[in-house]
Amino acid sequence: MTADGAWWDVPPLIAEGDLPPLPARLVRLEGLTGPTRVSEYTERFGAWEWPSASDLPEIELLRSQDWHLAEQDMVIMLSMWWAEHRGWVRDRTPSVWGSVEEPAGRTRWKPWRRRRDALSMLVPQTDAEREFDVDRLELSGTCEEAGLPVPPQRQWLWLMRSPFVDVSVPQMYDALSSHAHRRARERGLSDYYDDKSIFVEVCREVIGSDRAAFETWWAHNHL
Repeated sequence: MTADGAWWDVPPLIAEGDLPPLPARLVRLEGLTGPTRVSEYTERFGAWEWPSASDLPEIELLRSQDWHLAEQDMVIMLSMWWAEHRGWVRDRTPSVWGSVEEPAGRTRWKPWRRRRDALSMLVPQTDAEREFDVDRLELSGTCEEAGLPVPPQRQWLWLMRSPFVDVSVPQMYDALSSHAHRRARERGLSDYYDDKSIFVEVCREVIGSDRAAFETWWAHNHL
């Protein structure tokens, strides 16, 4: 069970010195030192694909051990999760900006996580730009809205593992969300997104319960 406070104060799942080598594609992106045309990149290395955390070999390894990469909207559940079943690894995903040429010769720059259309140029992010990563800012914003302690801005990837053999992390999230939705409607709200403290209440009640109480709750709430 968890306690409020520094919920992020847990050790890494894989120590820095034990991280496996990055695959060649990520090494190339990590080695970018300046703007590179996408056409030049694809000519040398083949079709361009945006890097993601799933490309990291440590994430693949941890998934094989039943760890689940926490999605952005799971942060409230993550903060309440059993401490021995949550952890992090350093985010080694190369951060790249992409440019999209627009009419009149203007260039629009966006972080790679937000680009889905055709690009003309790739540019590596600076360390300062990485500190203001959009996803990490959203995580902090969610914690603030829910009245939870806000974690430091660190380049970490969070993972969770279910303590129950027959209950996966996504299943748990779906069941808790459904419970929170019902409670929000009981209070006259259209959704718990209107008051994220409701999801905090539900997570605290369920994750903080003993095994017998949890099994009773699960029997009536799993989808």
